[in-house]
Amino acid sequence: ISLYHSSNNMTQASFWLQKWNSTTNQWVNPANNFPYFPNTQPNNTNSLALINNSINYNIAYLGSFRILKTVNSYVSGNQNPMLCYITINEFDFTGVPKINNVYNFSCNNGSYDVVVDAVGLAPLNYRITTKNGAPFLVQNGTSSLFLGLASGTYNFQVQDACGNILNSVYSVPIPFTFGITPTNFCEGQVGSLTVPYFSFLTYQWWKDSNPTIINTSNSLPFPSFNSLSNSGTYHVRVLYSGNPNSCINFVLNYTISPNSTNPSAGIGSNVSYCGSNGIMNLFNLLSGSFDTNGIWQELSNSGTLVNNLWNSTSVSPGLYTFKYRVNGSCNTFDEEQVTVNIKSIPGTPIATTDPVFCEAQNIQLYATTIPNVSYYWSGPNGFSSTFQNPLISNTSIANSGTYIVNCSLNGCNSGTSNVNVNLHSTPLFTLDSDCIDKRYTIWANPISNSYNATTVTYNWTEPNGNSSNQNPLDITNHPSGIYSLTITNTEGCSTTITKEISSTICEVPSGLSPNGDGQNEILDLSGLGEIEKFKIYNRYGILVFEQEGYTNQWHGQDYKGTILPGGTYYYYIKIKNTDEARTGWIYLVVD
Repeated sequence: ISLYHSSNNMTQASFWLQKWNSTTNQWVNPANNFPYFPNTQPNNTNSLALINNSINYNIAYLGSFRILKTVNSYVSGNQNPMLCYITINEFDFTGVPKINNVYNFSCNNGSYDVVVDAVGLAPLNYRITTKNGAPFLVQNGTSSLFLGLASGTYNFQVQDACGNILNSVYSVPIPFTFGITPTNFCEGQVGSLTVPYFSFLTYQWWKDSNPTIINTSNSLPFPSFNSLSNSGTYHVRVLYSGNPNSCINFVLNYTISPNSTNPSAGIGSNVSYCGSNGIMNLFNLLSGSFDTNGIWQELSNSGTLVNNLWNSTSVSPGLYTFKYRVNGSCNTFDEEQVTVNIKSIPGTPIATTDPVFCEAQNIQLYATTIPNVSYYWSGPNGFSSTFQNPLISNTSIANSGTYIVNCSLNGCNSGTSNVNVNLHSTPLFTLDSDCIDKRYTIWANPISNSYNATTVTYNWTEPNGNSSNQNPLDITNHPSGIYSLTITNTEGCSTTITKEISSTICEVPSGLSPNGDGQNEILDLSGLGEIEKFKIYNRYGILVFEQEGYTNQWHGQDYKGTILPGGTYYYYIKIKNTDEARTGWIYLVVD
């Protein structure tokens, strides 16, 4: 530590190095972690002694530090000294070079002059290794000033005398604060106005409208501050005269009020973002009235804070905390904290479904598994669901369309994925049957042209298990019972309908044999339509059986139910609501 501290206080002073212990929230001796208690005299147990106006070597510790100055003050008439102490510096040391800030200055030709403010073991070497992610090498030696850079994202590399290298990515241009910092404006004490120091820059100070230059360093001292006589507006011109190609030339202003005001750091906040929020101006996260000449410090460990700008582009999800401190007059200060929660954005679930759907069938939607998330589906016909793999039943053509899914984790939404569902219509038809040209026929009739009869396939199943692909289908004298038809269209959608057929007879049979063998046991005339009257005569013309509303009641019996003798009998059939009457003969076989 190079310690060169000057003061108008002639009393012998001592200087002490202390480290902040974040676990106990105390300042401690860096060597042994023994705590220092406020308002007490530092000593070699609770602090590490430093020598002023010299370089203090072999301080091999990492962390956050402060340098405490103590002096003994004597009051007239009192021989006992009074201890006075002040923190003259706070800093972090991580063992590698550190970039405090990157300042860029816009030039009239669209380029930028960029100053890299870095600290570390001198001499420091500066270079650029990439631009916009592509190789881009600029060897700048020990100069921290880069001239004529175009707009872009650069990787600045700083290397210290030990070979340690720090890589940091910054965007050019990037907003920055090259401001005036006031220090210790206490009545009668040493105060100052200070801007960032660079050896190659020129500084010119003047007050109000008087053009007389009153100082040419980066710091304007007030040996014995007086709020009345030193009040006014101070100006400092910062320029780089060492290179005619540089465009660094600007003026900063600071007004000292005759009445000292309390420092204000505003009101902090806790904010959350889903994923990276790019480069963030932390001042935008303060509310209320606040001074802009304070100092931002990161209490977490992202390492991407530059002044008031935090680059969240590549940080991991988590909580990041920042402290804003504004120093006021006479060691007064105000502090606020800002906490930024970078939350994870869940991965995008991939939507899939089965390849072919027919209306009235179920649609099964699928989304890949993302741990611990909530799913959100939307789709046609007002569809929505929070299931990962929802099922849609009782579908119609209105369910065709694009289904979209995304997921959410802790209020952060993933991207969306979609899948198209094409529902095809199913064949709609009725089954009809009748005697056509004395053949009993069954056939399918399309409903509302729901299919093309020439392109569909037919699959008939008869009561005895036989099958056919014909339409219409001749089932004359086939078994009575349930006939089933499945029609399948070219999209693979099918419909099945059944019909019970009680008789497949279209003509009166010529023989009847009620012998219990299951063949020709009864005279079934249901296929002829509705029969009004049915009569049986023997060969002598005598009426032996009669039935109104006949279907299948005669099995060779007479009026009394006695089986007639075998032989030839004659029938008379009157079809209802027609003039049609059928006559003929039938041979009765009796064993």
